[in-house]
Amino acid sequence: MEERRQIPRWRIDRDARLSLGISENRLDTFVEDMNTKGARFFLSAPLPESRFIGMHLDLEGLMHLEVTAYIAWRKESKARNIYGVFFSRIKDADKDRIYQYLNANCAKQLQASFWAGTNFIGPVS
Repeated sequence: MEERRQIPRWRIDRDARLSLGISENRLDTFVEDMNTKGARFFLSAPLPESRFIGMHLDLEGLMHLEVTAYIAWRKESKARNIYGVFFSRIKDADKDRIYQYLNANCAKQLQASFWAGTNFIGPVS
């Protein structure tokens, strides 16, 4: 598969809680990787068939994001639904939160990608 990402995702391997739209129902999820443009996560139940979803993502109480996401792909593995999403609507403050989180928790990965020549777009000014 051809890589289409403009910036790499960093592996975070964190439990999270996901709610869709204005729903109060929260789903347990596991976020495998993330960047300021999207994420890959696992759910036990499938998401609605819509390609665009409004979602609230709480990452272990460390970071809360409110985004509109485009579901780029979905696959099933071992009775789990794996999703790749692109953040089609995200506030600059949330981009900054993601960057700060990655900087604090994935510094070695950020440094490795920098020295490998990977383009990284930092926080929005």
